Amino acid sequence: MHSNAAGDIECKVLAAASAGAQRIIVAGVGLMFIVLGNYMGKVRKNFFIGIRTPWTLASDEVWSRTHRLGGKVFVLTGIFMIVNIFVRFPGQTLVVAIVAAALIPVIYSYVICRRIEGFSTDADDDPMDESAPD
Repeated sequence: MHSNAAGDIECKVLAAASAGAQRIIVAGVGLMFIVLGNYMGKVRKNFFIGIRTPWTLASDEVWSRTHRLGGKVFVLTGIFMIVNIFVRFPGQTLVVAIVAAALIPVIYSYVICRRIEGFSTDADDDPMDESAPD
């Protein structure tokens, strides 16, 4: 029975070490998000680094606006991750925050491209629509 108690203590020590390592990793990833977010707003249009969607690559203005928003979203996500070390949020909140940080700039780039470039969603303005009057 003595060896079972020693095994329980060993498991508790490993679990505590694992929780400490997990906090360090989350803090490191959060710090990485903050640094990338601060840098992202200053990235010039290129094909290697940044939020490369068809819309951001098609327009300098869309690239600039998307990366400014993306930078803010990344910084907020990084801060949220670091706060999560001290105030534990429920369930998969970190995963949702990271997915949101990835999707928000992509969706924004599409929306802003449609606004800036003046694309219309009306069927009357579609040049490929054969039913439109000549």
